Amino acid sequence: MIITIVCDVLGKENNGTTIAAMNLIRSLKDKGHEVRVVCPDQDRKNSPGFFVVPVYNLGILNRYVAKNGVVLAKPDHRILLSAIKDADVVHLMTPFALSIAARKIAKKLNIPLTAGFHCQAENFTNHLFMMNCRLANLIAYKTFYHNIYRYCDCIHYPSQFICDLFEKTIRPTNHYVISNGVNTCFKQLQIKKPTEYDGRFVILFTGRYSKEKSHRVLIEAVSKSKYNNQIQLIFAGEGPLKTQLIEQSHKSLKHQPIFRFFTRSELIDVINYADLYVHPAEIEIEAIACLEAITCGLVPVIADSIRSATRNFALEKNNLFRTNDSSDLASKIDFWIEHPQERSQCSKQYLGYSSHFDHDYCMNQMEKMFFDAVELVRQRGLNRRVVFFNDELHDDFAGTHIQTVKPDSSFQYTKKGFMWRMASFFLYRFIATPIGFGTCSLGYGMRIKNKKVLRPYRKNGYFLYGNHTQTAFDAFLPTFIAFPKKTYILANPDAVSIRGLRQIVQMLGAIPVPGTIGGMKNMVEAMEKTNQDGKCIAIYPEAHIWPYYTGIRPFPANSFAFPVKFGSPCFSFTSTYQERKSPLRRVKKPRITVYIDGPFFPKANLDKNQAKNHLRDEIYISMCKNAEKYNEFQYVEYRKADVVSDQNAQFVQEQAS
Repeated sequence: MIITIVCDVLGKENNGTTIAAMNLIRSLKDKGHEVRVVCPDQDRKNSPGFFVVPVYNLGILNRYVAKNGVVLAKPDHRILLSAIKDADVVHLMTPFALSIAARKIAKKLNIPLTAGFHCQAENFTNHLFMMNCRLANLIAYKTFYHNIYRYCDCIHYPSQFICDLFEKTIRPTNHYVISNGVNTCFKQLQIKKPTEYDGRFVILFTGRYSKEKSHRVLIEAVSKSKYNNQIQLIFAGEGPLKTQLIEQSHKSLKHQPIFRFFTRSELIDVINYADLYVHPAEIEIEAIACLEAITCGLVPVIADSIRSATRNFALEKNNLFRTNDSSDLASKIDFWIEHPQERSQCSKQYLGYSSHFDHDYCMNQMEKMFFDAVELVRQRGLNRRVVFFNDELHDDFAGTHIQTVKPDSSFQYTKKGFMWRMASFFLYRFIATPIGFGTCSLGYGMRIKNKKVLRPYRKNGYFLYGNHTQTAFDAFLPTFIAFPKKTYILANPDAVSIRGLRQIVQMLGAIPVPGTIGGMKNMVEAMEKTNQDGKCIAIYPEAHIWPYYTGIRPFPANSFAFPVKFGSPCFSFTSTYQERKSPLRRVKKPRITVYIDGPFFPKANLDKNQAKNHLRDEIYISMCKNAEKYNEFQYVEYRKADVVSDQNAQFVQEQAS
């Protein structure tokens, strides 16, 4: 394959993103793929396979960016197009300007698009002095999603931690949880400690000198240690806080730490002669540096930050310390100094543990992700859209972003005014019904089958239960199933949460689900009156909208308590999809045919819970049979987003236990 990798940041391997990118590039080349790298690293100009773009001139900020050991790429459309135009897949490393420009080109050319999640929100907001501002971090994640991740066919998360965090904050994605892996050159070696460190206990921390890495906590901890005069700190890295950290060390430590960037071979030597690895970072997606240390058998002490995936690498309590608590860290350092035998035993355990992050296995999984992305785009070429979900009961793909206001006990469900009822009649019969009929018939080719089962109940109140696969269509559909009887729909509170539309939505028959016990009492009373008046009440028990879904999702029995309480008959209606063609051209969207079944009655010889469960089962089975029998065309394919490597799944399970 031809794989284009787009790196907004790429230079010296002094940060996790660059290390991950270079490991991936080298691995793919070794596997025989043609790898094209778009990056701003001017030192790589004229290197085979590298497409070097200009660097942003940020004026007075150039010095600050340089202190972080990086440069920021400036998009160049000509260079990007030459690197992307005939690629099999495009992979984006970070959600910044160069990747955004590459995304636009890849989507325009219909080239499979994948992306890595290597930038935590705090890594960005830290530079704006808002690292601990929840709103700022939320805006950052939403911006990342809007600019990059919503367009991607596959997304690579280096840890389950960051996958869960992003998907809970934004929405489910087609996720691949794959460790960045540790290069095979990191292994335990017998390296003699330099003579200048004889008699000293060497503690290593590898990380960029920035606020979220919390170097200051380690310096404070060593100053509080009983063995302060024996400890030699080594801070491997680069970054903007170097001067401040040096000043802090001069004030509190007997032996001044080593602050410098190490080459890979030098770092391997340092890891192997160090006595302890401390990782105080508060913000971390995976921490390759920590993985490299434990792969060499170096015992770690890690901050237990809830915003860091690294805490999951702790094997026992003495491998963790309370975040930003230098006193607790000092006590853990003292423990490992005083217990060399336990440290030796723990080192052996970490040597076995590091097999979870085998570099070759991780790179094989990354290669598989690229092949999967190509297959997904091929499916799209067959007019089939693929949507990924995590939870059949709770995921919603309606695409609305309404600030929900749940009705309480003060919400008026029953309107008694004459003018209100006249306005409701006019709006329902003379405006909404004709518009809805045109929308459903012309837009969706609606056909309704087996309406005859409703005829004996023209004067009775009854319930309709259906699958929820459309937005506007499902709002109008029950009206035409029960016509000429007026239909009311049990609705999500979103329906009455938009100012100015609440009254109109209620006039059209929406019965919003309340958010309080008092509100629930009022709703049940309103539904009982509606049922006694011989009206129809429609309920979508799946609750959440999955457009064009051809199966029936599991749903709870809660909503079946109403017909059990009122002793009313129930009917199921199942929207199914068939391919349709126009005499002039092929129509891509399918036709909807609705099949009605029933009646189903609550069992009088069962208690209330048993009766509603029995009613739910009957209707669910009926809907499943119709869905299986009559669905002929899959316009959207839904896949469970559980493409997690066996290695990482095992790792997550072990951490949970």
